[in-house]
Amino acid sequence: EMGIPDPQLAPPYEEDFDAQFAKVIELKPAALSFVFGLPDQPHLKEARRNNILLVGTATSYEEAQALEAAGVDAITLQGIEAGGHRGVFGAEAKDPEIKALDLLRQCFEKIRIPLIAAGGIMTREQIRVALSTGAQAVQMGTAFLACREAGTSAPYRAALLSSPHRETKTTRVFSGRLARGIQNRFMREMESLDPEVILPFPAQNQFTRDLRTASTKRGSSDFLSLWAGTGYGDLWQGSCGDLILSLLEG
Repeated sequence: EMGIPDPQLAPPYEEDFDAQFAKVIELKPAALSFVFGLPDQPHLKEARRNNILLVGTATSYEEAQALEAAGVDAITLQGIEAGGHRGVFGAEAKDPEIKALDLLRQCFEKIRIPLIAAGGIMTREQIRVALSTGAQAVQMGTAFLACREAGTSAPYRAALLSSPHRETKTTRVFSGRLARGIQNRFMREMESLDPEVILPFPAQNQFTRDLRTASTKRGSSDFLSLWAGTGYGDLWQGSCGDLILSLLEG
């Protein structure tokens, strides 16, 4: 249908993390955040030696405990409402599906490093609630997807703006790992098949890459991974800076 060759699958299916980490150390950013578990201790020690702040991602209290024990500086608590890939430690692990504020309440006063709330946060009031529940910061994604500076493609942007009530769900069909996005044709058709047809992460991501690229070129959102959280409402289409200022007012 899309007129593209069958994908040629061959390892490696993902980037070389050691090479990526070496570039991080070369650039020495103020902070390094990560998902999907814990880097090896040598990586963590090297980051600390270079005074790089480490921010891990947890979807459960147990994951937050593991991150704190490993010596990270802060933890993003990713609620089930969050768009994009779930930060669950195991690629095949069951998602605990805990809401952001519930996870924050579970970890507050038990985890003694700064907590960052993430998932479904779109408004000033939601930021205020997260901070009053124990978060020291919030992390927002979907709210920024239609900003002028966002790298969202035209069909992705159109899908985001088509309705203030975006229908999202978690799925493995695009990458082999659970991720939340707007429901579309690819998601529905793939999920009607035997789950065994979905390759393990990250092979499935490589398997679907050409299809996603072709869908973008065609201007269609049918085969795109339309990552978005559960937060609803009209999305800001001005600058990121102006959105941040509007969120900080009051």
